[in-house]
Amino acid sequence: MAVVVTGDPDGLLQDAAQRLERALEGRVVLPSDPGLRAALRGEPGEDDGLERVRRERRRLGWGDDDSEGLLALGRMVGADAVVALRRREGAVELEVFDVGALAFFEDRPALEPLDEAAAFVVAAARAAHRRRGAPPPREVARHAEPPESDEEVDDLPPARAWLRENWAYLVGGLLLAGTLVFFVVRARRGDDDPPPPVLRFGFGAE
Repeated sequence: MAVVVTGDPDGLLQDAAQRLERALEGRVVLPSDPGLRAALRGEPGEDDGLERVRRERRRLGWGDDDSEGLLALGRMVGADAVVALRRREGAVELEVFDVGALAFFEDRPALEPLDEAAAFVVAAARAAHRRRGAPPPREVARHAEPPESDEEVDDLPPARAWLRENWAYLVGGLLLAGTLVFFVVRARRGDDDPPPPVLRFGFGAE
């Protein structure tokens, strides 16, 4: 989880971000680097290697959709979700961006009361973490029934590999050929041929 200030990082927003971070400590995983947290709040710094973070943060708050910038920041810091703080009619409002789902959570609560805002952020962060940690459906299917490896197929001799792939066609062809031979032989014998000899036994005959 990362807390970022959008737009002009004035003292009110930066103080709100620090208060929210303190309310979240021990409940979600926040960046351990104080310099990184400060850069996300819009605080200046020199030669700390965080200029890219500051550049992405400065893009926020000036348009209708901040999802691209929040996605970039979330991936930089390795967060499942990013909390964006912004001014709204004289108050501080927050919204949570789910990095894995590439979408915002629907609710946008005010920062006050702080305990309710923190509870919302914690629930959103845990939901984002569960969603990001779940394997995709194809991965689940692969674990349930492992496919045959390509190495096993490649190790077979060419003749066996061909037979393994075409055995059904081969059996069908043999059955069809046998059926044709039967009818050809029967036709050549004709209907006038005497029937095969049959032994008959009569009771009392000498």
